[in-house]
Parts: sequence; structure tokens; C-alpha cells
Amino acid sequence: YNLEGRTLASWGELQVAAEGGDEIAVHGLSHRILTSTFLRKGRRALGFLLRGESGLTLRNRSLQLLQGIASHGGSDHLDIAGFAEEIYKAKHLFAQRLGRVPVSFSYPEGWYNRQAKELLHQVGYLSARSSDDGYNEPGCLDRYALKAQVWRKGTSIRAAAAWVEKSLREGSWLIEMHHLLAPDDSAGYLYTTSMESLRAHVRYVSQHSVWVDTQEAVMGYLLDLSLIHISEPTRRYAISFA
Repeated sequence: YNLEGRTLASWGELQVAAEGGDEIAVHGLSHRILTSTFLRKGRRALGFLLRGESGLTLRNRSLQLLQGIASHGGSDHLDIAGFAEEIYKAKHLFAQRLGRVPVSFSYPEGWYNRQAKELLHQVGYLSARSSDDGYNEPGCLDRYALKAQVWRKGTSIRAAAAWVEKSLREGSWLIEMHHLLAPDDSAGYLYTTSMESLRAHVRYVSQHSVWVDTQEAVMGYLLDLSLIHISEPTRRYAISFA
């Protein structure tokens, strides 16, 4: 399969990954973006410009934001009825092709609303990841609007390490989002992670007492904690790579 010159995984390759312990989450069927409000879009854009965690200068963050707008400006949007149809069909398609029912969702381009969250719950998904910047604090997280830290071209190893350090300090669940893995940062795609940076980051994470697991596993653990009503929450630091 090919998307804008980039090779995508086949169903056979996804089956091998699933059998090896990787979680294959649903990301929609058409990758059409859920219709969202201008207020939410503006808030996310402002947050990206103002924060410095990516390790980029304000000028470079501004250029990346414009690049992202240009690359998705013509995207077809999906109304809530179309969204409901897609998440239902995708769930059954994955079960048929991979032999297991998916329980995790990732919103295309990260956009969501209250109706979308309610529908995912009704259809049987355990959680959904957005592109909202931040960390997920056990006990007060929104499991159908999980926050993440997004790797982009130019994200430094030091900036990614700071995400981990903050998660360790706060006892929160860090979800790192990767889109395109490439040999280096020369690819034209905004959301590129170089293999060298990823390997260095994984080495850094392995030096700390961090639980690295899938979205399904971490969410299942947190749901189990809420069901048994323990008085002193167990602090486990979790990282998920998406």
C-alpha cells in the first residue's frame, strides 16, 4: 500500500505485529477529520506556538504550524453520523482481518467532540487518544480524550527526555505520538521521527523505572484500579508509543 510515496503496512504485516504483542488500534477508515470547532483548533495552534517543549524556536514552530495547515487544509471532514458508521465498521473489519476486537481508538488529526466520545463508549472502545498536548493523570483523566506529546521534525532528544522526566515527577501516563519513522529528518513530512532519535530515546527510557506498554494495557490497568477501590493508589509510571 502507498500513501503520498510512503509505503504502508499490509494486513499480513499487521497480523504479524499483533501476534508479536503489538496493539493495532483503530484510526478510522477514511482518515477524514471529524468536524470540529474553530475555538478548539485555535486553542491547539496557540498552545503549539507558545510552548517550548519541542525544542524548536518560535519561528520554526510558526513555520511548522503553517505547513500543517497547508497539508490538511483541503481535507474532507466527517460529520458525526459518518463517524459513527466508521468506528462501527472499523471495529468489525479489524476483528475479521486480525482475529481480535480492537478496544483503542486514535482520532484522525486528533479532533473530537462530546458526541464522538459518547459513541466510542457505546460501540465498546475502552479509550481514545487525541492530539491534545499534555499528560494523563490517573484518577482524573478523560479516557476518550487522552493527551499526548507529538514528535515532529526537529523534536530534540533532550525535549523528549523532558517529557519522561515530567511524567516521572507527576506519576502520570505519557503517550508519545509518532507518525512517520525515517532514516533521518530530511523527509518533507512535518511529523517525522528519525530512527536515530527514536533509538536514542528508547535507550534513555530503558535507563529509568518506566513501564512501557500499549494503550490497551495501560488503560486496562487503570480501569482495574478504579474497580477494586484501593485507598492508596499504586504509582506506576507508564509510557505508550503510538
